[in-house]
Amino acid sequence: MTTMTEAQRLYSIQWSKACFYRFLEDPEFGHLKMKWLSTRPFTPNLQFHVPDGLVQKVEKEEFDLRENAERLPIFLGSQFGINPRYSVIEPIPNGHLHFIIAKSMLSGHVAGLSLKRWDAKQNDFQLIKKWI
Repeated sequence: MTTMTEAQRLYSIQWSKACFYRFLEDPEFGHLKMKWLSTRPFTPNLQFHVPDGLVQKVEKEEFDLRENAERLPIFLGSQFGINPRYSVIEPIPNGHLHFIIAKSMLSGHVAGLSLKRWDAKQNDFQLIKKWI
């Protein structure tokens, strides 16, 4: 018999798999790859599945590199804020694209994956697409 905690963990893993696979199947954006700023592999505090080859761990210099339009930064958004902080890419150029994985750090639930673009006129990130 599966415990409630184990059932929640399995549900969280299945849900996160779904948002990444929906992204990969997207005809417009599914070809894009992601880069994660970390000294460790892409493994946030609570486990969830990321398809092999989709996210690459990079150092600060490569994370900030804006010439590679096929590999975009990914940030982890939770109830505790954004990680890494947006300050790592300041000043943010108009039109800058990035991904955010929305995840509860308490329950482990992944709410979805979003692609956002910086709009300097609005001084805010605009949602391009969300995969849930």
